[in-house]
Amino acid sequence: MKSISLYAWFLLLLFGCQQPDMVLTMEERNKIVEEIELIAKANFDEANENNPGNRSWDNYTDETGAAYNGVIYPDWGRTRMEYDSTHEYYKSVHKFTIDHLKVGPLSASSAYALGAYTHIATDKNGEATTSKEVFTWVFEKQNDQWKIVHFHVSGSCQ
Repeated sequence: MKSISLYAWFLLLLFGCQQPDMVLTMEERNKIVEEIELIAKANFDEANENNPGNRSWDNYTDETGAAYNGVIYPDWGRTRMEYDSTHEYYKSVHKFTIDHLKVGPLSASSAYALGAYTHIATDKNGEATTSKEVFTWVFEKQNDQWKIVHFHVSGSCQ
């Protein structure tokens, strides 16, 4: 009797506590993965264009928090300001190459992308600097659009 009640409790815990949008069909999972992969790759492509009006910034919200090379920024305004000032010296040429990308759904309305990339920046004097960085993006579906609500970048990884 004790083992049956323990088993029933385990099943209740396993299946009873899941949120309704946590149970996804394989088709739903694949669609989310495909959508997030497209956004991730487009973000890197856009960054490679050295476009000051970078459209990839549209994937972030005003509340997007960030951890960038060990510094935590509470909102997108401060993150963007720091990013722009840090990269002022490297305005001439950027080249991003995705080395690894993994995407997965967390629910029907949230997902993650993580991976590694190589970043080559050429400064105003023509000197190139290469770094390998890892990143994590957390996405949330807002008004039928995937938005990055948090991101993390750590540089100089081997």
